Amino acid sequence: MSGDKGLRVLVIDDEAAICQVLADAIRRGGFDVDYVNDGEQALETLRGGDFDIALCDIKMPGIDGIEMVRQARDSGIDTTFLMMTASRGGPGTTSRSGLLSSSASNPPTSTSATTSPFTANTFTV
Repeated sequence: MSGDKGLRVLVIDDEAAICQVLADAIRRGGFDVDYVNDGEQALETLRGGDFDIALCDIKMPGIDGIEMVRQARDSGIDTTFLMMTASRGGPGTTSRSGLLSSSASNPPTSTSATTSPFTANTFTV
């Protein structure tokens, strides 16, 4: 079922409850939404679909969000990525500027970041 606003959204998070809460809020906003629980599934889903926006957790087991976006860009996927993290920084975390950098052939023209906790209003389109 397509949403009234015509945008397709993919939620990517290893925590199923977060996926469900975000997907429900996005559907209430009139958007078509799917969700997956890891980077491998995300790449497969993005390659097989035409998603306008992907909300992606940064820290996931296996392929993390940052590597998933790099691989997506390298394979020609032009979906807009909105990165989410509960991390507030510190040793071993990725800075916002580091997150938004990319390979020279695929500049980060459509990637942004937010930290949680967040509200549904954070994602108002």
